[in-house]
Amino acid sequence: MYYDPKLFEYLVPIMEGSGYISFVGERIKKMGATKVIIVHDKNLKELGIVDKVTDSLEAAGIKWVSFDKVLPNPHDQLCEEGSALAHKEKVDGIIGIGGGSAIDTAKGIDLLMNNPPPLSRYFGQITGRAGDIQPEPGVAFIAIPTTSGTGSEMTGMGTITMDGGKGEKRAIWPKLTHSKRLALIDPDILTGMPYGLTVSAGMDAMAHAIEAMTNLIQGPMGDSFAMEAIRTIVKWLPVAAKEPTNLKARTKMAHAAALAGVAFTNCGLHIGHSAAEIIGAVYHQVPHGNCCAAVLPATVEFAAKDKPEKIQMIAEAMGIEIPEGTSDEAAGRIVGDAIRDMNKKLGVKKVSDFGVTYEGLVTDEIAERIRTNPSSKTCPHPPTIEEIKALLADSLK
Repeated sequence: MYYDPKLFEYLVPIMEGSGYISFVGERIKKMGATKVIIVHDKNLKELGIVDKVTDSLEAAGIKWVSFDKVLPNPHDQLCEEGSALAHKEKVDGIIGIGGGSAIDTAKGIDLLMNNPPPLSRYFGQITGRAGDIQPEPGVAFIAIPTTSGTGSEMTGMGTITMDGGKGEKRAIWPKLTHSKRLALIDPDILTGMPYGLTVSAGMDAMAHAIEAMTNLIQGPMGDSFAMEAIRTIVKWLPVAAKEPTNLKARTKMAHAAALAGVAFTNCGLHIGHSAAEIIGAVYHQVPHGNCCAAVLPATVEFAAKDKPEKIQMIAEAMGIEIPEGTSDEAAGRIVGDAIRDMNKKLGVKKVSDFGVTYEGLVTDEIAERIRTNPSSKTCPHPPTIEEIKALLADSLK
């Protein structure tokens, strides 16, 4: 899940500030758009957030059409349906507003604006690699996150479920040009995020940062972004969860999610997200952030013997002191236990809270699917079936 391990890219220009949603019409007009498709779920319309976008568009003289069929786990056929509407309406701009599902759906639609369907032909294709399909750039694109977790507004890829929602999640990599891409982060629209979503999304961002630091591809620039994300999440996630209208806390968490997004889109992820993607594919009722939070402690412990210096750095960012002379494995357990304690204090629901049982999760079949998941290619060492089953078992506790 990266472009080039030797090249660190800040892929997306960013506007970040309170009230900035009012500028969306002006900005997409400057990007050359005259008519846009707004990609969102029905709930955002009911909350009045979509109206803030349309008011800004109309003030700027931009025509618009709405695609409100976003699902929690967007699939290829959904993106193709949105693309068909976009082509029918002759749009030249896209606004994805919502969580990662909405923004990833918008990315799928964008990829198909100037490239032929089906979307499945682009799964796993990473722009610039030999042998990959080289897609043409899409249209003017603005991502507006309403959660602080996925970092999708900052990443070069989107996560889409294959086979109309029946298959596994795979990455698509739309070809980016800075002149056609913008992340617009407005903490004002995050204040209505409910408690459960706040903590699960926040732990997704935490997982992005930690996995970006401990995988096979990690580097010093990624570490800098990830470390700041970890420090910020540890300090401000509890505040944002308990005080949902605290604008400073929401601003900090939005910034942390963006930092973690920059880190992992360059440096990759590993066993934690492999496991989370497969758990979510098998048990759709478990939100992605909860999957990530549940497997994160064991993910740290998995990486400890390979990346001991990174475990020390993560501990520092979390404010944890590891006694001198502590073994690498023990250091990993200290950090893993601190994350377990963080999950518990935040009240993050465990995988078992969603009706998932040991017998249904800790199987050779699921472990093999995780072992062969694309994210597992960047694990700090090749995971064994036994290691994966131990990680799955730990996620239920």
